[in-house]
Amino acid sequence: MASQEPPPRRRRLPPAMPREPTIPTTIIDLGDDLILDIFLRLPSLPSLVRAALACHAFLAAVRSSPAFRRRFRELHPPPLLGFFFDPNGSEMPPFTPVRRRADPDLAAAVRGADVFLTRLPCHDDAAPGWELVMCHGGNVVLTDGVEEWMRDNAILLEAEVLQATKGSRDNHHALKVWDVIDGIVYLSTSEAFRDRRLPSWFLSFCLETRKLEKLFHKTFDHEVFPYIMAWPPSLVRSNVIP
Repeated sequence: MASQEPPPRRRRLPPAMPREPTIPTTIIDLGDDLILDIFLRLPSLPSLVRAALACHAFLAAVRSSPAFRRRFRELHPPPLLGFFFDPNGSEMPPFTPVRRRADPDLAAAVRGADVFLTRLPCHDDAAPGWELVMCHGGNVVLTDGVEEWMRDNAILLEAEVLQATKGSRDNHHALKVWDVIDGIVYLSTSEAFRDRRLPSWFLSFCLETRKLEKLFHKTFDHEVFPYIMAWPPSLVRSNVIP
């Protein structure tokens, strides 16, 4: 009888070496320079506020760099949130927001800005009536007297306004300048001055680029004031606790 060979013996593999656990890298692990470089690509100041308040590391990076804030202002001018309308009496100045492309960050900035002036005294002994003077740096200035602008130069906008609003010279026989903020002129057509029932076009005009932008169409009775978003103190002052 033929002898049977024993089956081959299996080779024993060496025991596997234990792997060191890997720690995932997140955006928080990046240095301030990279974080701020990413923040420069955000579309607007409200978007920066939302991102900076996401964690202490982001907020500290924005607070610690004046150069970043200057650069961000150059690339992203503070957005126009809307217009305050002077009620010319004892009522609170109403506010109309500018709605642009359904921007949720801009809408959140309007909601958080107290544009309804809830902290303003409104009882009979507080003041005989509030009169808006100006809006500057995120503040609304109210008082019984108003300063006037001094005319320095004239820019003809007739052709641009007629093209933007698709109107005629009979409809827009004059323009009213409401304010000039950071090189941007905020103005409206004059339909309401002839008939308060007629809506007027509100526009902005950049003195540097000579670009005219159409904002909204609205009826109104009295003075109006553009309200520009200011840089929140929490992004500038290092001693402010978010």
